[in-house]
Amino acid sequence: MIRKYYKRDFNRKLSDALSFQILKSPCVTEKASILSSQNIVVLKVEKSSNKIDIKRAFEKVFELDVDKVRVINTKPKLRSFKGKWARRASEKKAMIFVKKGQDINKIVGVE
Repeated sequence: MIRKYYKRDFNRKLSDALSFQILKSPCVTEKASILSSQNIVVLKVEKSSNKIDIKRAFEKVFELDVDKVRVINTKPKLRSFKGKWARRASEKKAMIFVKKGQDINKIVGVE
């Protein structure tokens, strides 16, 4: 199968409103809190966003330099609740590696 790779617009600028739409909420888990000590921030992001948009939105909102971004897509899961089957929603998470020497305590919530 041949895949077509489309040329991404690297010079596109994001507005403030679009930046806040891309970055939804922080992912609060034990693993995310352990990663925060290594200058890695885990956020839930919009499903249609790509790494370039996530990086630009994060740099615009939090005014920190980003080293790299990794993206995780989780599949929807079937769960039983009170005898009825339901599908848990899928989500997209981003692991954002902040450059060394930057202070991420404002984002993580540690003072």
